[in-house]
Amino acid sequence: MKKITTIIASISLAVGLSAQIAPSKNPSLKIKKNKVIMTGNEALSHLMVNPNPNTSPVLNSSAINEEVIGKTFYDLQSNSCLQNRIHVNDDGTISAAWTMSQLQALTFLDRGTGYNFFDGTAWGTQPTTRLESSRTGWPSMIIMGSGKEASITHNTDNTYVQMTHRTAAGTGTWTEQIISSGTPGSYQDLTWNRTAVGGTNNESLHMIAIANAADTVNLLYGIRNALVYYRSQDEGATWDIQDMQLPTMDSANFNYFNGDSYAIAAQGETVVVAYFNEWADSFIIKSTDNGDTWTRTTFLDFPIDKYNVDDGLDLNGDIVTQVFSTDGYGTVLIDEVGDAHVFYGIMRFQDDDLTDEQYSWFPGTNGIGYWNESFGEDVTPAAAQDYAGTDSALWYSDMMIEHWITEVPDLNGDCEVNGVDIGGGDYSSGRASMPS
Repeated sequence: MKKITTIIASISLAVGLSAQIAPSKNPSLKIKKNKVIMTGNEALSHLMVNPNPNTSPVLNSSAINEEVIGKTFYDLQSNSCLQNRIHVNDDGTISAAWTMSQLQALTFLDRGTGYNFFDGTAWGTQPTTRLESSRTGWPSMIIMGSGKEASITHNTDNTYVQMTHRTAAGTGTWTEQIISSGTPGSYQDLTWNRTAVGGTNNESLHMIAIANAADTVNLLYGIRNALVYYRSQDEGATWDIQDMQLPTMDSANFNYFNGDSYAIAAQGETVVVAYFNEWADSFIIKSTDNGDTWTRTTFLDFPIDKYNVDDGLDLNGDIVTQVFSTDGYGTVLIDEVGDAHVFYGIMRFQDDDLTDEQYSWFPGTNGIGYWNESFGEDVTPAAAQDYAGTDSALWYSDMMIEHWITEVPDLNGDCEVNGVDIGGGDYSSGRASMPS
């Protein structure tokens, strides 16, 4: 049985910048795309076979205090970016949530929010039942200005997003409430939600989610997997913005949006959504008036707009088959002056066979990229560039290369990142990935 744990650690990163890409070990090793975005409705049989086959020791583990606060057989906590699952309150108490199932069965019929609370002295009893009355997943754990506590999840039994809440953290009866627009029997289908708390008094809830994820015919706003925005200014009692398509996140600029490839943060009147693409632009879209108006800034400007796999990349007469981009895993933070800071996993992709409707990714790719608003927009030209140590023509973002801040280290000192250090990435992620 897998364990959900809380870990408090102090991490020191050695930061290095490079003006040229250096190939990782086995740079020619590539894998055909094998990532399937899961809603949680699927029978996840692949998770039941040899779960977690690769583990690595933690350095200086004696400095880390670990405590089991809950257990789950449901392993898929996200398809890409992480959610806010742990909230440390001002008084030192902690609210924690995760997607939980106690059944070792393919459909996980009891799936829902696992919740535990640290009262300042000890954690509560490990939960065995979900918070909700029906099957849910992907909780965002939030605490609002009044002290109200909530878990916001997508409900796979009823295809809407809901909020399970109570008036105070750690105590009281939970109440369920539907957030999705619509009426009984025709609620807006929403999946893979993210929620952040903001506003002057931390009474505003800002939520994003994918609309009509399983529907390829009835497209909201004419785009597959439209990413929509919801806002409440009264701690979720009412929602004055629903199903809003944020500026530029439309079919004129994008073919689709992937589930979980996004993050949201809020602080006061500032709200930032970050989206991490593979074969398209990666960007933030920011509001400084609590969600009334928005401005987009692109931190990785993909060389071709609305690229479709098998289209082929012809950049100023140069045929490019390989690109560096994000791996779809990232996070966004807002600092004390309201500026956004973005971290993301870096990945190399290839689309060399223009007949197979697939592309490849390179699991040995090793790096975390960083961007903040002081850097400005990415203005890398759409032109082929050299790749050190290979004869491949490829494209990469100058912004990304100038701020490639850290990599998985060579732990055993053999000048190779392999073996006891770590294997290649999995699920289309690089060796360094999933920043949070």
